[in-house]
Amino acid sequence: MRLELLGSRGRAAALVTAVAAGAPLLRRAIRSPAGSPEFRSRTVGLAAWWAGCAAIGGRPRAGGGVLPAAVTGAATAGVFGAGALLTRRIPPLRDQVAAVTAHASKGNLPTVAALTALTGVGEELVFRGPLFDLAEDGPAPVVVSTGVYLAITLATGNPMLAFAAIPVGILAGALRAQTGGVVAPCVFHVTWSLAMLVLLPATHDASPV
Repeated sequence: MRLELLGSRGRAAALVTAVAAGAPLLRRAIRSPAGSPEFRSRTVGLAAWWAGCAAIGGRPRAGGGVLPAAVTGAATAGVFGAGALLTRRIPPLRDQVAAVTAHASKGNLPTVAALTALTGVGEELVFRGPLFDLAEDGPAPVVVSTGVYLAITLATGNPMLAFAAIPVGILAGALRAQTGGVVAPCVFHVTWSLAMLVLLPATHDASPV
């Protein structure tokens, strides 16, 4: 593990502990009433927490690859949008997706979009930043960072969010490995998230056929 990037084993342990502590914060934010002040404040607090976790590891490497990352994010959202047409026919899955889309449909869309982008950047600064660095000398940093990301997302109790965390984590990790920095994962994640804000309500507001 690249502990020298964190300064000491103690800082590495602090990073892992802080990331684990973000799980209940994520759960509270996602489960806040849609459009409520609690959702806004908890989401801002969550993004700030992720930024603080990233700061434990020091200044992240920027890298490049903005355009390919944006294209990958949009393409991934398209695949998810097509899959959403199937999930709306399955009541348990439709309900889980609706719990997420309610934040966009019941809240102020520009505000929700800003919060979504803020949280996406915060997550990538951590999971594809110092956490990726910790595993970089191992055999599979993409797998390790995605696994931790999945574990944290499972805390929401929403299986659809947990499912999404797998391909999103893998693609973001691949972009980090390819570009050597966090800019591409951030652009990918934000592009994907904002596209899903539009696609999911559009597919799930329609009646099942």
